[in-house]
Amino acid sequence: HNLTLRKSILGLASGVFMENIGPQYKEAGQIVAASDSPDDYEPLGNPTYNQVIVDITTSFTVLVGIFFPSVTGIMAGSNRSGDLADAQKSIPTGTLMAIFTTSVVYLSYLLFFAATYDTLLMLDKFGYSVGGKLAIASVAWPNKWVILIGSLLSTIGAGMQSMTGAPRLLQAIAKDNIVPILGPFAKSTARGEPFRALCVTACICFIAILIG
Repeated sequence: HNLTLRKSILGLASGVFMENIGPQYKEAGQIVAASDSPDDYEPLGNPTYNQVIVDITTSFTVLVGIFFPSVTGIMAGSNRSGDLADAQKSIPTGTLMAIFTTSVVYLSYLLFFAATYDTLLMLDKFGYSVGGKLAIASVAWPNKWVILIGSLLSTIGAGMQSMTGAPRLLQAIAKDNIVPILGPFAKSTARGEPFRALCVTACICFIAILIG
């Protein structure tokens, strides 16, 4: 077979946007290929060597499942509504503005990716064709570590948001006596912190982590 070297990061002026903007859903087991011929993207019982193989069948529903967790940070503010001076006014306004802002930011990323990266790299989920590197880290300035460290801090931040929001939500449910057995978690410390709810939330999180 002929071996062809392709440039993976083409840039905004390349015109690749129109090639990437359309749907390109793949099925598990198919080969990532720059061709519409089944002979190129279907294994057809042949052994695969260094080809990039699709690991999961994709669809619009799967993409929504990927996008949705990106904007769940909005709930971190709603869960702490008890700290707001005027919750009835602030929650609707703040939530709608947060949804609008985050949606614009994340969808802009997708459009910039589509206008910058080669189609094959876009379909290469784990970056096997570029040595297992993150595609966005390859264009980060001034160094790839900006993205790697930023991703780590973002992950820690998201976890900490959940650790502060979930106990308050549990405490609110306990105060409203919706589930009577949760009554002991309605109490707060002298500073107004839901210490009991925080402890049980942390235990649930640790158990889930240890299972994994």
